[in-house]
Amino acid sequence: MHFSHVKLDEFIIMPNHVHGILILGDTGYRDGDGFIVGPLQCNGPTIPHMPFKNNKMSVISPKPESVSTIIRSYKSVCTKHIRLQNPRINFQWQSRFYDRILWNQKELEIVRKYIINNPRNWDRDSLR
Repeated sequence: MHFSHVKLDEFIIMPNHVHGILILGDTGYRDGDGFIVGPLQCNGPTIPHMPFKNNKMSVISPKPESVSTIIRSYKSVCTKHIRLQNPRINFQWQSRFYDRILWNQKELEIVRKYIINNPRNWDRDSLR
């Protein structure tokens, strides 16, 4: 497993988008069900002895094990496989992704339900 600290919870792959819940281990405190409810730390400390440019890049670059790094890796692997299987398709991802922290079990259940029901709403998708 490439990211052993990540568990994929509910997810759905739609024709023009993907929804999924990533549970990151050991990055916050857990409620009684083992769900992470604490804030995630995604920025590392600056390194004072590095030149300004490298220090600046270190601060703004995705950190190892961060959600940005996980999503970048996922997109890269999917793109490679899609292009190998369908070389004539000009497959591209949107440049960004949308994320949010789910702070408790209630929010988790709401988002799980949204993901599960997403295919039922496909007819109303404006980007179809």
